[in-house]
Amino acid sequence: MIGEGLNHLWQSTLFAVVAGLLTLTVRHAPAHIRYWLWVSASVKFFVPLTLLIELSSRLRWAQAALWVAQEEIALTLVQISQPFPDTWPPASSALSTPDVLNWLGLIILGAWACGFGSTALIRLLTWRRIRAAVRASIPLQIRGAEVPAGVRVRSAPGLLEPGVVGWLRPILLVPAGIEKHLTPQQLEAVVAHEVCHVRRRDNLTAGIHMITEAVFWFHPLVWWIGARLVDERERACDEEVLRSGCSPGVYAEGILKTCQFYVESRLACVAGVTSSNLKKRIEAIMRNRAGETVNVWKKLVLGLAIVLAVAVPVAVGVVNARQLPAQSAPIRPSSPALRVAPAGLQIDAANFCCPAYLTQMTERIRGNWVGQSDVNGSNVVKFTIERDGRIVDVVLEKPSGLQNLDERSRQALLMTNTVNPLPAEFPNPTLTVHLAFHYQP
Repeated sequence: MIGEGLNHLWQSTLFAVVAGLLTLTVRHAPAHIRYWLWVSASVKFFVPLTLLIELSSRLRWAQAALWVAQEEIALTLVQISQPFPDTWPPASSALSTPDVLNWLGLIILGAWACGFGSTALIRLLTWRRIRAAVRASIPLQIRGAEVPAGVRVRSAPGLLEPGVVGWLRPILLVPAGIEKHLTPQQLEAVVAHEVCHVRRRDNLTAGIHMITEAVFWFHPLVWWIGARLVDERERACDEEVLRSGCSPGVYAEGILKTCQFYVESRLACVAGVTSSNLKKRIEAIMRNRAGETVNVWKKLVLGLAIVLAVAVPVAVGVVNARQLPAQSAPIRPSSPALRVAPAGLQIDAANFCCPAYLTQMTERIRGNWVGQSDVNGSNVVKFTIERDGRIVDVVLEKPSGLQNLDERSRQALLMTNTVNPLPAEFPNPTLTVHLAFHYQP
C-alpha cells in the first residue's frame, strides 16, 4: 500500500511539472488555457495511473479477462515435513517485515490524519463565517449590472470583498454601502468580474482543489498549484471583462478601491475580485491585452500532451489485456524454486508472483496441524483461497491410506479457515493450492 501511494505521488508530481512546462509555452496566450492546465494537474492527484491502466485493460477485453478468471489455477505445491526446525534461516526473516510495515503504516496514517483534520477544520471554520455573512445579508438590486438568471445578489454587513458563494445556486455577495465608495461604472465592472466566475464555474473547480489540498496537505506542489489556479482564474475573468468593452482605467480603479476598503476572502472557493498578484493584474489590465492567439505549433504541443496523457496508460492496459490469454492455461507445479527451510518447508514459487505470501500461508496452516505420527505417510489436500483470504472447497485430493492422518490434514485447513487476502499483484479472484502433508515418526 505504501509503495502504491509513493508511485501515485511521483506520477502526479511529474504530471504537474509537465503541466507547468506547458503553461510556459503558452504564457502569452489567454489565461483560461493556463488555468485548465493547472486544473488537470490538480485532478491528476485523484486519478492514479494504475486506474486508467486497469480500466483500459477491461473494456475491450472484458470477455477474455472473465474467461481467465474462471479458470482453476494451481500455481504452487507446498510440502510440510516433520520435524520442523526450531530456528529459521535468514531467508525467512522476511516474515517479520509485515509487522514493521504495519507499524510504519499506522504512524504515516496518523500523521496524515492530523494534517487532514487540521486543514479541514480551518476551512470549515472559515466557511462558517462566510455562511454567517450570507444569513445576515439582504437582497440587493444593482442598476446597470447584467446578472444572469438564477444568480441572487445580496448585500452583507462587514468588510468582506464582493464574491460569489456556492456553485449550484450561486449568490453574489457584496458588502453593504459599496456604492458609496465606487462609481456606478466601477461597480458594474466589479459585478461583471464576479459574473465571469459564475459562468466559468470557478467555485466548483476551486472546491475540488481544496479537497486535493486537504488530502495531500503534505505536498508543497499542491499548494503551489492552488496559488496558480487563483492567479490564472482572476486573469481570465479580467480578460473577459475587458473583451466585453469595459474601460481598463475604470476597471482597474474599481479593483483598487475595492482593495482599499474591503478584505479578501480566505477561501479559494469564494471567488472574489481582489485575489492574485494585484500589481501584475493592474499592469495587465492597463495594457489591455487579452492574450495572443495560440499558433498552430502551440496547439499541436498541447494536443499531443493531452493525447499522450490518455494514450500511454490506455496502451499499457491494452498490452496487459493482450497478454491475458497466454496466462489462461493452468500452470502446473514444477521443481521447487525457493527453499525456505532446509529440512522443513519447501515452496514451488517458480510460477507465482508472491512467494512471501505462500510462506505466510503455510505458517498459518502449520500452527493448526499436528504432524507427529507413529507411522510414515503423506497426502495432498486441495483447497481454494478467495480474494479476501477465506479457505473454501477443502478436498482430500490424494489420500495417504490412513484415515487418522488424512483427517488431521483436512482439519488443519478447516481450523485455519482464513489466511491473508490474496496479493494485489495476483490478478485472479481465487488461488487453488495443492498442499502435501508428510508424516514421519
